[in-house]
Amino acid sequence: MVKLFARIFAYNWRHFALAVLVFVVFWQGYSVFSAVRVADDKLLTAMRQNAAYFEKAFLDGDVFETQRIMWRIKNDNIKRITFHPVQFEGSRWIFKEAVIGNLYDRPRMQLTRETPFISNGAELGRLEYVIDLVDVNAAVFGQNYALFASVVFFFFGLLVVSNLGAMRTLLAIERSVNEINSLTASGRGEDIREAIKKNIASLPAGIIGTPFAQMTGRMSEALGQAARLESELAVSKATSDLAAQVAHDIRSPLAALEA
Repeated sequence: MVKLFARIFAYNWRHFALAVLVFVVFWQGYSVFSAVRVADDKLLTAMRQNAAYFEKAFLDGDVFETQRIMWRIKNDNIKRITFHPVQFEGSRWIFKEAVIGNLYDRPRMQLTRETPFISNGAELGRLEYVIDLVDVNAAVFGQNYALFASVVFFFFGLLVVSNLGAMRTLLAIERSVNEINSLTASGRGEDIREAIKKNIASLPAGIIGTPFAQMTGRMSEALGQAARLESELAVSKATSDLAAQVAHDIRSPLAALEA
């Protein structure tokens, strides 16, 4: 059984690997998409919660307090936040912008988004934040690797269970073929038909009515007819040989009498 399953797996491993790969890619992509959505939602929520503190620090021109509040707004999946202020009457802000987070840039795999920073109905400026998809993907994979390992074993178990019926059928067919081959090699052709009937009966119940079983039954009938014809041919040949011998035995005395 183990050897047979190994043969089935050797035949189906590409389909197995493809199924696992499709699941891993789909789930990883869905997890990254969800992580980006969660990062956006957490940022907007933190902005609403800290809007009053941020407005006070901005109007006072306190860039360090502003950056400290921006760190509270930032979350793990957001790599950099830049605050671009607007011209606001009464503000002591003198800086062009405030930046926190990682300052490196990748040429690809980065999402840059903007959102206005509004407090008490007044727009203080806009927040530009960067989500690095490479880092998000690595973090999500670190969370999902146990799930992926479990899925591999699950698909492997599913492959075993789904092929139990096929393995049982193939075992019955292999036994039938081996028995017929041994009968053919031993010259016991008259027993082949009975062996086929017996092995058809040993097949799983759902297989007996299939075209394969019907074809095997017809092969059994054809072998039976061939065996009968072979027997009749052997009898005919023996009768012909006997007639030739009798004719020879008769001709010899007649030739002697004629002489």
